[in-house]
Amino acid sequence: MKVSRSGSFGELGSNPLKMGVPKRIPSLSGQLESKVFDLGGIKPIHSVLVANNGMAAVKFIRSVQDWAYKFFGHEHAVAIVAMATPEDMQVDAEHIKMADQFVEVPGGSNNNNYANVRLIVQTAEKANVDAVWPG
Repeated sequence: MKVSRSGSFGELGSNPLKMGVPKRIPSLSGQLESKVFDLGGIKPIHSVLVANNGMAAVKFIRSVQDWAYKFFGHEHAVAIVAMATPEDMQVDAEHIKMADQFVEVPGGSNNNNYANVRLIVQTAEKANVDAVWPG
């Protein structure tokens, strides 16, 4: 289902640093934890920061959502938070549209954003995600 958007992403208020990341869907939280423990894991991942853009980010998000739907019947069982540069937002990048929320990061060369490890760690901590996918 496609949702049409009007205005900019900033106007929509989907920045998790302003709103808080939707850490888990209460009805699915127990299912996710049970699945992780059944597979021998010790800590479920309820949210992931996607620290990349373009086709790589789209493929990752699609894979996580497909997995979540297959096992839990809901593609948003794991919250996806995407990093987004001004350039990404200007072109209405697909990875931002697919994510549950996004975090605005500086634009320009990758050293300012997707290749900046310090920024990625700071962003993950501020957004309070459980994991980071660097791409």
